[in-house]
Amino acid sequence: MLIRDLLNARSAHSLSIALGACLAVGPLCEAQNTFELLDVPDFDQIRAGLGGTGNCHCVPATTCDWTAFLAQRGFSDLQPGVYPDWQDTRTDSALDMVITDTLGNFGVLMSTVWPGTSTTGCGTNNTNFETGLQSIIGDYEDDLNYTIVRAREDFTPRASELVRKVASNSVVIQIIGWYRETTVPTFDGRGLPILERNGGHAVALNGWNVSGFCGDFSLDSVQFRDPGDSFGSSTQSLFSSISSGIEPFSAFIRWTGNSFYERTHDRLVDYGGRFALIDGFYSLDPAFALSVPDADPDEVFQVRPAIVMSEFIADPVSAIASQPGEEVIDLAIDPLNSNVYVLQNGFAGDILARTCRAEEFYEAMELFEEAKHLAFARNLDLLVAADGDLIRTRVVDQSEAQEINRVTPPAPIDALGYDNALDRILTLHIGANLILSWAPDLSGVPLELPMPAGIELVGPVALAVSPATGDYMVLDAEFGRIYPLINTGESLATEGLIEDANLRNARKVHVAPSGNVWSTAGGQILEFAQDGFADRGAGWQQVSQSVFQGYEFGALTVFSANHSNIDHVVESTPPYTENVLPDEFPGFKTDCPPDANGDGVVNFGDITEILGLWLTDYTPEALTGPGDANDDGLVNFNDVTSVLANWLMECP
Repeated sequence: MLIRDLLNARSAHSLSIALGACLAVGPLCEAQNTFELLDVPDFDQIRAGLGGTGNCHCVPATTCDWTAFLAQRGFSDLQPGVYPDWQDTRTDSALDMVITDTLGNFGVLMSTVWPGTSTTGCGTNNTNFETGLQSIIGDYEDDLNYTIVRAREDFTPRASELVRKVASNSVVIQIIGWYRETTVPTFDGRGLPILERNGGHAVALNGWNVSGFCGDFSLDSVQFRDPGDSFGSSTQSLFSSISSGIEPFSAFIRWTGNSFYERTHDRLVDYGGRFALIDGFYSLDPAFALSVPDADPDEVFQVRPAIVMSEFIADPVSAIASQPGEEVIDLAIDPLNSNVYVLQNGFAGDILARTCRAEEFYEAMELFEEAKHLAFARNLDLLVAADGDLIRTRVVDQSEAQEINRVTPPAPIDALGYDNALDRILTLHIGANLILSWAPDLSGVPLELPMPAGIELVGPVALAVSPATGDYMVLDAEFGRIYPLINTGESLATEGLIEDANLRNARKVHVAPSGNVWSTAGGQILEFAQDGFADRGAGWQQVSQSVFQGYEFGALTVFSANHSNIDHVVESTPPYTENVLPDEFPGFKTDCPPDANGDGVVNFGDITEILGLWLTDYTPEALTGPGDANDDGLVNFNDVTSVLANWLMECP
């Protein structure tokens, strides 16, 4: 049964029945799953109005594909804005000028470089991309997070991770590395074959074909919009996608210098020559919410202001799996992969329903006995629950959930939270009028943080931590108040007061990446900001900024925006700077020694390469490199002699 068939069910009850049937038949669900994200722009990077004619602007161009896509879906202030026809291909059109200006602006914000402007290469590196992206997102920081995941010496992101990001309501820029075969000397004289990165590219991932479910699924192919596939013939490439099969490929890999590492990348077998490997991805992650209707406490709905998976979900408010007749007690979202956890009061104890969202696959698991509160320790990938008189932590992996630790706190638990900055589990206790701060492994004695003088909690209560300031937000629904508290490390201090009669009906409190405080009551989202929107310690006022304004919410609502994916940035080492088109990447040392710059012919270009690298010494590790035309490991007069002796020779 396809996802679209499941989501055509018009109620949570019918959806749950359909999912239950799918789970019962098992292998019948493990069919081919083909997905295509429709109407994705395909802006060309090659255009006369850009520096270097856009040859190095693949990252700005692909970013523009996605900002234009999201601008049509609720984020209208993103550049290049809302336009009636992204597929206008006339190179003299107003759209062409808008896109050229936007790509140029994105390139400036991202510090994109090209030959003649920088000695560091051609393209956009990670740090500059992140800085530029923060400026591009601007006022949408609460509703649009981002992730940067790149290969490192000890880590290589797999294509399946990219697929999961798109399935989790994100849009993905796929980073491709171009690699060439070479050999490094060995003591036995045979040499060790390695792959050396000598260029790269960025494309917009908009489709895939998989078999199976969850951790068992097999990714067969991907498709993407390529900003370099039409070379300036039009503003866009007619909304055309390129497809390629995927296969794991293990090799010794070298990025720069003399160090190389053995790792497995996913290889694009039908694109970019023999060795086009996936090196990582950037993603823009629109926020979504999970909400339980006040009138239907056994149902859960997902609210997506930006409908990214438009082929599967036609309505921004869609039912997700739940157990009919069982009250939803709490909700949690894994901020890294957007997996959803629904805690319900089942007949055999509390039931946790989990979605593996690459295929909208739900599974019920009896993880806890008397759980009332959930939280997610994102640094440790731990699900934390207040289960009766216990705090319990579990690692949830597909259909298994291994318990890690448990402890009995000194007083009943009334709310649960997690401090990502300090890596601490937080429990709130009304009777003791304090917060206990626990080590993530629940070891040792917890730190006691009493409520400041004048605050006596009555409840119901909720707890959240600001990703912007690290402050704690404590909701006391009895009084319709949220207490912003500064954690000094040893005590809590007041930081103003948020008070609204509607908060008497609230059950949750959330803090967006900007520091704005969200709660839901009376069917609406309540948003509060400090005066001036930045002045810590100032008064608080209600505002209307979020893209969630206008949607109907129940009192039990959680937002993915409560967790900024900035926490999951993985930087590459070293940073990539050679992201250029496959036919245009700069020279490299080939297996034809006299060809010192790797352009396939021995001529003045090789003399220039030698002079530019004069006296470079590759011998510490017995390696050769660019400019070394005779393979002796040194760049000197002997290399000039080698070039002259093989003048105008063409290399294979």
